Amino acid sequence: MSTPSPTTTLPAALRRYLTAIADGDPDEAIRHTSHDVESALPPSPAEPETAPRRRISGRPHLRDALASAYGDSGLTVLLAAGGGDRWFVEGQLDADPAETVVASFTVDGEAITRQLAFRCPLVARPPAPRAPSGGHDGLHAVERYFEHLERAEMSAAVECFSPDTLYSHPPYKHAPEEGRAEFRGRAELLAGFERRGYRTVHHELLASAQLGPHVLVEGSTDDAPGGGSFISSVTLDPEGRIERYVALFTQPRVPFDYGTTTAFVSE
Repeated sequence: MSTPSPTTTLPAALRRYLTAIADGDPDEAIRHTSHDVESALPPSPAEPETAPRRRISGRPHLRDALASAYGDSGLTVLLAAGGGDRWFVEGQLDADPAETVVASFTVDGEAITRQLAFRCPLVARPPAPRAPSGGHDGLHAVERYFEHLERAEMSAAVECFSPDTLYSHPPYKHAPEEGRAEFRGRAELLAGFERRGYRTVHHELLASAQLGPHVLVEGSTDDAPGGGSFISSVTLDPEGRIERYVALFTQPRVPFDYGTTTAFVSE
């Protein structure tokens, strides 16, 4: 596993777990989870990225699920942020073709107690480290975007993004055959929103972690029976606008039983 950058110091259990995943060693990985760990892992690569997570309670069946979810491909961690018991990771799975992996973890002492993970076709990497972001609140930027989106204020929603933004979203329901919806720049993004049309969706933000200009957020939606779960990886520009937005989503919702938590790591 390569060294994350930027990052905070990962808890030992999570660092060792990710190293074992990178080494294709599920037996070692499960040693760093609790006996009653709750896992929601990606389905097989042959299934749609938004398919229901593979839910496993406890260790007994986790080894085989990890092998199915990640295979023996190497994992490069690109971004890690968190604090206390809540941590987020974005990385690249060195499969053929390569894929993006985003996950949230709850870590209690020496063991991982909960994990929600996604994989999708490769998205352009987070920007390289640069000057500080000016202390902008990434969670607030995401909340402002969702508020406009939920009120169908599409132009105002797009103004939350930088002029050269990269926006990457799971395949839209009306055109799953088109793959991930990716737009560059505000004009493309607004046109994409208008083609998709307005849907009544409420986003509940459950946990987040920020490191400099990078913020990762886990949340849920109520737009379908059973709802949905998502993680978004967001990078702000120096003015506090969203310059990179990568969302991953699944239905139905994965339970979140640990309350609302926020971790902010100063630059």
